[in-house]
Amino acid sequence: SSRSGSEVLTHKGVPSRSRMLIVAAQVAAHPRVSQLTGVPRHVRQVDMMIDTGARFSVLSESVIQSLNVAPIGTTSVRTSLHQVEECAVYHLAMALSFTDEYGEDPLAEIPLSVIARPASPKDLPKDMAFIHDGLLGLDFLQPFRLIYDGPTTGFELTCAILPQLSLPKP
Repeated sequence: SSRSGSEVLTHKGVPSRSRMLIVAAQVAAHPRVSQLTGVPRHVRQVDMMIDTGARFSVLSESVIQSLNVAPIGTTSVRTSLHQVEECAVYHLAMALSFTDEYGEDPLAEIPLSVIARPASPKDLPKDMAFIHDGLLGLDFLQPFRLIYDGPTTGFELTCAILPQLSLPKP
């Protein structure tokens, strides 16, 4: 099926009483990594918070471990408590489903170098516990327009052309 240039594809965010911008996504090893290593791709359903103040996307270490992927390096991260920690980086793909004007649900799969989220402090109060598996930063959001409706806390990600992974043939 061909898509017209004026068509808008939409992903509606999950309503949240906490006023956080949460999306239901899928995460897996980048397809090229699976192709090179021969390790099958494990896909996990995750709840991700959109964070327009984060340059890079972050995912919990426990989710990453369940994907059976090896780190590609490390990076220094400044935590919300202003401490600098060395964290592993992984080459993954994050996917969201969008709805087009025909009611079809194409998938946008975006390759990312994701930082493993440092473990949360053990003495963190229950009301501050994470309700999401990670953060989607500007590296993920770049191809999308984010529309936020403050009074309803609803939001949408829209785009005219879905990002697709184009992988070289081995």
